[in-house]
Amino acid sequence: EEALEMVERELPFPAILGRLCSAQCEGNCHRKTIEGQAVAIRTLKRYVSDLAADVSSRIPAKAPESGKHCAVVGAGPAGMLAAFDLLVKGHAVTLYDAEQEPGGMLRWAIPAFRLPGEVLAAEWAKLKTLGVSFFGGQTLDRDISLQQLNDRHDAVIVAIGCPRPKHLGIEGEDADGVIHALDFLRQVRDNQRPQMGQNVVVIGGGDVALDAAQ
Repeated sequence: EEALEMVERELPFPAILGRLCSAQCEGNCHRKTIEGQAVAIRTLKRYVSDLAADVSSRIPAKAPESGKHCAVVGAGPAGMLAAFDLLVKGHAVTLYDAEQEPGGMLRWAIPAFRLPGEVLAAEWAKLKTLGVSFFGGQTLDRDISLQQLNDRHDAVIVAIGCPRPKHLGIEGEDADGVIHALDFLRQVRDNQRPQMGQNVVVIGGGDVALDAAQ
């Protein structure tokens, strides 16, 4: 409990980061030069957060209400973190997102074997306990405008992330049977069945490509 309290002083969602962080700090960890192995800080964060079942006991004390109300556009990791910081400082926060459920790419692009839905739900529950309001199905410039948000709130944070795939710009990219990884991962996470042939080629070697291949 003390270890988790220390982590959450600076990091409100350790169960997420403990699964998804690229752990670049471990590559330069000084302990490697002394004992040959880095501190497994990502795994340690996941370990202590998974042991803590009582979410309510992990909510920080809120500052007195400021009377200010902030809109955050985008309920992905950036929007969640912005909302958390604002709520703890005593501001009211309303999160708007184009999707009906919060989480952004955490919900729609990260496979469940890497980030189970119950883990995301538990981390989101911290924001609900702090008093966040959420409005889904609100696409910027279609369902709601920045001017409307400015009129309703004291401040607006735009945290829409990068939900669109990167296009190669080559011939045949839009041919039948070609699908971008983010679209594919979303269909899988949404319990759809993407049409795949017997032999599949994955172009790319990063996390998204590996998630698609797996």
